[in-house]
Amino acid sequence: MIRRASHEERVRLAGEICDEVKGVLRGDLRAFVIFASIAKDVDGPYSDLEMMAITTDSYEEYCSEFMRDGIRCEVDFVPYKSAIKQAGTVDSFWSVRADQWHRFVPVYLKEGDDCLVNIKQAAKEALLKDGDFRHALLDLM
Repeated sequence: MIRRASHEERVRLAGEICDEVKGVLRGDLRAFVIFASIAKDVDGPYSDLEMMAITTDSYEEYCSEFMRDGIRCEVDFVPYKSAIKQAGTVDSFWSVRADQWHRFVPVYLKEGDDCLVNIKQAAKEALLKDGDFRHALLDLM
């Protein structure tokens, strides 16, 4: 059953989940972030907790959804190369997916790893793809 939770409770829970993921993936976890409403600090009392684990490229992309402490949680496991590609892609779903690449809150970043900087750079460069935006708009229309 979903329960009311504060922003701070969700952030704390994200840290706990991140520690669990680190324990399983060990050196293959490059970064762990919170995105969506919590990252934008606009979450409500029943908002879900959306997180992303950036992994080494030896992992396949998948999503895990579960309930924890009455909070609906989702962890997207995304290999680094796939994250770069997705962040830099403009298509008809861009308006829905792009926010996770532009606005996220790091919970963990492997020491010396610049993967989050590179992902944000790919997302910024996608904004300059004027032709891709026009094509995506035509697809939607």
